[in-house]
Amino acid sequence: MSSFSDPNEQALALKSEGNELIKECKYGQAASKYTEAIALCPSAVLYSNRAQAYIKMESYGVAIQDADEAIRYVIQSFYYRNNTISFHFYYLKSLFNEVSIF
Repeated sequence: MSSFSDPNEQALALKSEGNELIKECKYGQAASKYTEAIALCPSAVLYSNRAQAYIKMESYGVAIQDADEAIRYVIQSFYYRNNTISFHFYYLKSLFNEVSIF
């Protein structure tokens, strides 16, 4: 993994490895790959994938914790996008109000 200079690329590679391990029913190893990826670049997808691995291992308590964390990331993303859209809307509205048509 050290050949990657970008943590996002490394996390994506680890996620892919975890996905392959899920397909091979190696859920513990998959969870470890997702854990490594989360340490580099946490995301809703990685927490969700690790939750799935934990569910397959019948570790429901930690699966719920990861599912909750995934939901938090989705909500944060929504608020960020909503605030960005609101900013642009009000900026455009203020520009429109400054323009007077005679």
